[in-house]
Amino acid sequence: MRPFWLSASTRPVQFTRSAESARLAESTRSTECARSPESARPSQCARPPEYVRSAQRAGSPESIRSAQCARSVQSTRLAQSTRLAKYTRSAHPTRSAKKWLRARGALLALTLCLVVHVATKSISAAQEAQVRSAIYANVASSIEIEAPVEIHWADLAIGVNVSPVQRINVKSNQPYSLKMRSVTRTHLAEYDLVNQEFVSGGRSLSETLMWRLADPASETRAISRSDVVIQAANPPTSDSGHHFDICFVQEVGYGDERLPEGKTYRIDVIFTAVQDV
Repeated sequence: MRPFWLSASTRPVQFTRSAESARLAESTRSTECARSPESARPSQCARPPEYVRSAQRAGSPESIRSAQCARSVQSTRLAQSTRLAKYTRSAHPTRSAKKWLRARGALLALTLCLVVHVATKSISAAQEAQVRSAIYANVASSIEIEAPVEIHWADLAIGVNVSPVQRINVKSNQPYSLKMRSVTRTHLAEYDLVNQEFVSGGRSLSETLMWRLADPASETRAISRSDVVIQAANPPTSDSGHHFDICFVQEVGYGDERLPEGKTYRIDVIFTAVQDV
């Protein structure tokens, strides 16, 4: 009989402890839920159904296990419902979220406008620095002269012979004078065309070579081995220059012989254009 009594007396003790533990846990949860705000209360603070409370009061182990299983299923469903609500809120933003998104877009647009304004202002307000450099230069004195290289006069007749007009062109950027002189002689002398030289001891024309300007009213003057001024104090010319027309004058008499073939009379003159200092 003693073993039976021991086993019979153990169960009530175990049951009493289980019931007492359940009541203590329920009391602790009730106290925590009462202290927590409504919005912050955990899911386990929800009041269990009536049949769970009855089982707890009855103190049956089977009833407690059934209540605990029902409570676990209820907690699982509540957690799923909570996750579904969060997903719904994230997929469909609330009115305040929409306002926040619109405000954020407006802020980004304002920031972009401000950046563009600052950049434009920086470009328009770009600073500059200037410095003046003085460049000094002068033009070199320049003068040019053009004259016929050779003057071919036809056969001279007895009497006064006037050559064709010879044009002398001068270009100068300063005032200048035009002069002329002979090289070695003042008379035309015998010249060998084959040997390209004056004939030593050869014949010469009896009269000195003369010259004048193309104007018939111009004075006729004799050529000289020193410079003779044709025209002085001429102003600076343009790019086309200024030309002078002159003629040579040669008087021939019967004492002047005609030279054989390959021979001729020749004289060399030099035209000089010089700038006035």
